[in-house]
Amino acid sequence: MGCILTQKADCGLDVEQIGRVDYRHLVPTVLAPEERSALLGLAEADRPDRFCEIWTLKEAYLKGRGLGISYPIRNISFSGFDGNRRCRVVGDERDDGSTWHFWSRPFAGAYSAAAAVRTQRDDVKFSATFIKDLP
Repeated sequence: MGCILTQKADCGLDVEQIGRVDYRHLVPTVLAPEERSALLGLAEADRPDRFCEIWTLKEAYLKGRGLGISYPIRNISFSGFDGNRRCRVVGDERDDGSTWHFWSRPFAGAYSAAAAVRTQRDDVKFSATFIKDLP
């Protein structure tokens, strides 16, 4: 469960448990070709975390746009995993992904969280707190 707050921007959030599903059979249907190549370039031990990170980024973006998972998810691709996430959307004249800011990180060693905010501002700040047990 998660929550995201903004003052006047479209936003989306997704949190997933890492390793909950076997990612390998999802790669052809979920990842864009460049994401698949980058994933296969990682050590096998690092692939589940990266797949989950990409998945949560795509889900956060789709939620921020008010779209469902029926959107052609392979048309969305993420890069810049060195810290500056970039999104590219092909085949959608309404949004190419360039006005969105993204954040992602693992939580508690078992979860991946991602947020997406659409704004022209460059001073977007993300802050997160993980609360393991809620009453």
